[in-house]
Amino acid sequence: MAYDFIAACRQERGASLSLPLAQVQELFQAFPGQHLLFSVRKPGGDWVALTIAIQVSSEVLYNFYPASPRAENHLSPVVLLNESLHTYARASGLRVVDLGTSTLPTGPNEPLLRFKRHLGGVAGVRLSWEKAL
Repeated sequence: MAYDFIAACRQERGASLSLPLAQVQELFQAFPGQHLLFSVRKPGGDWVALTIAIQVSSEVLYNFYPASPRAENHLSPVVLLNESLHTYARASGLRVVDLGTSTLPTGPNEPLLRFKRHLGGVAGVRLSWEKAL
């Protein structure tokens, strides 16, 4: 259900998921303590934001698949979601919450960069590696 929620939110925003459900399930099974599900819910229990986070090392929690429906933007649920990631990371002794990439095929995603800066994020340079198959 979580994967379907994330996929629907991504589709609504014109984005797709990089991994099929079966592969995400395999990762949760292979590394259960490292793949975590965080959510923000309405009082009735419906999700308004959800993410899969991955503890990639003893210091870093990676916000892998954040999602929320556009209809809930007025509630700023992704801000609450990121707050819960930060709280979890501190309580777990982690040093960094990696907020993920902020690029489009055409270059930087400026609105997303701005949002992450407002969350207190600091931009860093990342190299991408590809291997032709």
